[in-house]
Amino acid sequence: MKTILRSLSLSMALLLSIQLVNSQLYTPSGIIAGSSSNANVGVGTSTPATKFYVAGGEIGTDNGLRFFGTTPYVYSNGNQYPLRIEGSTVILQSHGGNVGIGVDPAVTPVAKLDIYGGTNFIGNALSLRAGNPISSNPSNQILFSYYGTTNYTHAIKSQHYSLGAAGNTLQFYLWNYGVDAINTVGTKLVMTLNGLGNVGIGIADPGDARLRVAGHFVVNGIYNGDMVDIVNSQPDLPANSDLIWGGWNVSQVNNPRLFSLTSNGRFSFAVHNNGQVGINCDPGNSAYMLSVNGKITAEGMTIVQDVPAADYVFDNNYKLLSLKDLSAYVKSNQHLPEIPSACDFQEKGYSVGEMDNLLLKKIEELTLYTIQQQQQIENLSKEIELLKTKN
Repeated sequence: MKTILRSLSLSMALLLSIQLVNSQLYTPSGIIAGSSSNANVGVGTSTPATKFYVAGGEIGTDNGLRFFGTTPYVYSNGNQYPLRIEGSTVILQSHGGNVGIGVDPAVTPVAKLDIYGGTNFIGNALSLRAGNPISSNPSNQILFSYYGTTNYTHAIKSQHYSLGAAGNTLQFYLWNYGVDAINTVGTKLVMTLNGLGNVGIGIADPGDARLRVAGHFVVNGIYNGDMVDIVNSQPDLPANSDLIWGGWNVSQVNNPRLFSLTSNGRFSFAVHNNGQVGINCDPGNSAYMLSVNGKITAEGMTIVQDVPAADYVFDNNYKLLSLKDLSAYVKSNQHLPEIPSACDFQEKGYSVGEMDNLLLKKIEELTLYTIQQQQQIENLSKEIELLKTKN
């Protein structure tokens, strides 16, 4: 009799509480019967393990599921979770609000959302991390994990600094074995996009350049037209502006090339650090500032040579070689004095400025010979006229 009264009292209490929330309770037999072996409530079991325990079935709801309470579940290692679903390993961490999917219960989720591919092998995982949104440099990260929480396969990191648009960056990292991609920025950063729309390859800050590359890059073209086009449509640029600018920021004692173009392994154009230019060749470390392998056509040319002009030939103290000595020299050497031989021209070439000055000297000497001959002719003419008058 006491058992029946106790059941009726419990039923009345449950019905009353359900009526207060405008709901109804239905059971297969139409009654609620039995007492649990502890202070917990069980559905389908008389030995519920928790305050409310459903055995052998599912829980359905039309309006969602809501949990109240300030005391979370405490795991054996001390971690606390307001919700823990061990069958699918979904964990919500109470302090910080982190969510782990596929995370071992003994492991604390390290981000707002940690997704692990498995228990032993952590692959193809996604971890979303967010910094303090009101700090001066909040950071958000998407980490694709591999072999643990400190070594990441790939990462995408978003940052905001109080430096205007240039301080807003989206950075892409690639993982290096055994090294944290985020904490070793200098060696793992692949690409950066900033708020100005600029792109940096291998560099954290592209600055004001649309594209800034740290390191070597190659353009392999498969297009039938132009490989690289550089066009600036901005009018009235300052006089010191450059369409293409480049240079070494440190001393270069070996005179490397600043720029070069090659075709089939042969230099078409080359510019060295010391200003040497080669056309159809590489000037190397020669003594010439311009080296051309081929013919040159020009509408005009001005040559400034730091040598004395040949006008000294007309000085009264200049010792002009006699025609007799000149004849002997030419007969012996087969070329004019001071003028290189044909073999020398072929082997060594010649300096245009120096050769022009030598040729001018020879013309001036020839002028002196002509003047001397004219004087001799005039003297002979006078002597002939004198002889004619005597006869």
